[in-house]
Amino acid sequence: MSPTNYQLPITTPRRRPRPRGILMMEMIIVVLLLAAFMTIISALFVTAYRAQVDSAKRDALFHRVDSALGSLRRDVWSAHKIAYADGHLDLSLTERSNVRWETNEPHRLTRKQTGDTELTQTWIDLPSVDDVNVHGPLVTLTFKENKTRESLTLVSEILLGAPK
Repeated sequence: MSPTNYQLPITTPRRRPRPRGILMMEMIIVVLLLAAFMTIISALFVTAYRAQVDSAKRDALFHRVDSALGSLRRDVWSAHKIAYADGHLDLSLTERSNVRWETNEPHRLTRKQTGDTELTQTWIDLPSVDDVNVHGPLVTLTFKENKTRESLTLVSEILLGAPK
């Protein structure tokens, strides 16, 4: 007998098929995690956007209030005569120049200058002037905004130094 090459059959290990449901469950978990992540990112974006808008509004309000009160402070500082009635603060700056501040409209201050130069300025969206008191050289404005009351007192340099 002649020798024959006898080879054993090569068998590969049989792979068990992977259940298809596991892949589907993994995909659902990934989609849910992405949805949760996107929800959190969206909420953070909206919060940051609102904070930026609120900051811009506060900054604009600060500049409006600063501009209006700066003009009022200069007018009161150089006033020779101060009178307040019916929502109008009348200031005599010189013999030919007068200024009237109108405080009777909520959230609005209007400055009207008469005399040598005619000029009208209006500031809107301001805290409302709740009350104005004039006592000699002192002008006290009271603002009421969001359940708080703030007062600001301005002084006339000329009336303060005037003999009585």
